[in-house]
Amino acid sequence: MSKQTLPSGRFVGRAEWFDEAGDKGGYDVVMSLRGGEEAFSVTVKHVFDNGDPDTDATFDMSFVASRLFSVSAGGHVVGKGYMVDGFCHYAMVFGENIVETNLSWQGADLSVFGSATKNAAGRHIAWEEHLRPENSADDN
Repeated sequence: MSKQTLPSGRFVGRAEWFDEAGDKGGYDVVMSLRGGEEAFSVTVKHVFDNGDPDTDATFDMSFVASRLFSVSAGGHVVGKGYMVDGFCHYAMVFGENIVETNLSWQGADLSVFGSATKNAAGRHIAWEEHLRPENSADDN
């Protein structure tokens, strides 16, 4: 089977996070996807409704086999992932924190689901993001 590719472009939308203490909140997302058959990158910015600091991150993925890739951040390998039929999953380790992310796409829309073993408060957290291409007809 040949290597898979993500849709390319800039995606925007709203999202929700929720943690094990029952706390939850909303945030805005801007995600850029770039690349092709040998490598790709994911750049994401989150702006939280509750005033928490914005997050900005870029992850670089390099295929090591037809559908398997390594994940790097800041020039260091931090995880591994795979991509099959409109679905991408990757897991990263940052110290004692394990972060996993799932991207799925059908047509122009992108859905992102993930979790981390620790948020800033030390709690298990998960999130759900529904994104669309920037400047789509639904943008206001």
